[in-house]
Amino acid sequence: MKILMTFFLFVGLLGILGLSSSSVDDGRDDAAQRIAQMYEENFRLFQGETNKLAEMAQGPFDLSALREQLAKTRYAFKRVEYLFDYFKTEYNYLYINGAPLPKINKEDVNGPIVPPNGLQALDELVFSEEAETEREKIAALATSLKERVDFIVRIHLPLSLSDTQVMEALRSGIVRVFALGVTGFDTP
Repeated sequence: MKILMTFFLFVGLLGILGLSSSSVDDGRDDAAQRIAQMYEENFRLFQGETNKLAEMAQGPFDLSALREQLAKTRYAFKRVEYLFDYFKTEYNYLYINGAPLPKINKEDVNGPIVPPNGLQALDELVFSEEAETEREKIAALATSLKERVDFIVRIHLPLSLSDTQVMEALRSGIVRVFALGVTGFDTP
């Protein structure tokens, strides 16, 4: 998976460098426009995979199919993570791909503790030995993830990008892959 993430980031970087000499339309570079369009398409793909995951978790329980769908959902997320984390770092950490531990919202430190949720919490539970007995919790986590993704799509898309933002997001994504991917941080 680390190789796949590195590949996507590398291809994105090459795409930016290769397309950066394109003509400028309405003040934005063509490469940034293409990346924004691809990002929106991939984010909608992630939303669709999240919806399928929630439906499977609510329906008849087939653990192997659920595991496969969770992997598809995670791969769909990995296609947008570098830009999503750049623009919505706190939201990503709290609700989409944060560690499967209780968290505190930095903007409301006296508020309630955010329970473990998101893709990593689902990974931990779905691939555990207790998965068969934790059906309700898996369904609740998948539904919560679906609701969070549906919410962020309404306020986050469409995204307007500049070349600088794309380069910063790619740089940040590459650093994250190497810093966190070395230890297998993202998935248990």
